[in-house]
Amino acid sequence: MSRRSGMHGFTLIELVIVVALLAIIVSIATPNLSTFIRNNQLQGNAEELQAFLQYARSSAVANRQTIRVTVGSDQQAWTATAVTSQAVLRQFVPTPAQANIRASFTSLEYSPNGTAESARLTLCRDTDSSSGYLITISASGATQLHARGTESGQTLGSCTP
Repeated sequence: MSRRSGMHGFTLIELVIVVALLAIIVSIATPNLSTFIRNNQLQGNAEELQAFLQYARSSAVANRQTIRVTVGSDQQAWTATAVTSQAVLRQFVPTPAQANIRASFTSLEYSPNGTAESARLTLCRDTDSSSGYLITISASGATQLHARGTESGQTLGSCTP
């Protein structure tokens, strides 16, 4: 079938081929995109929790008072409270649909010089430690967010602290 010189446009076969190629690309990209989004949500929660802990430590040093961090449940907020005045300074509200947070403590106190007891926290989606995050708190009070799925360069063993 030859075309007339004045005709423009696409044939039905060309259109079907383009639509089929687009369908293949979308079917390949969709699972990768959802994994990307889930990993970013988990990383965001880990970074937000680390910032919350750093705030509690810096508040203890700046105000020269003991700050207690109390761990909430999956649905309840974590709180940073001044021990002497019982004033809540800041809260961190976890999102259980995005991250399961497990801590090796129920409350942690930052002293006026910024020190605290050593502690560990893990953030995982379900029980998948390969995409989980580990936050460690050293005796000096410094927090470290380890790379995804690792613990000091080694593979993160489990989602328990």
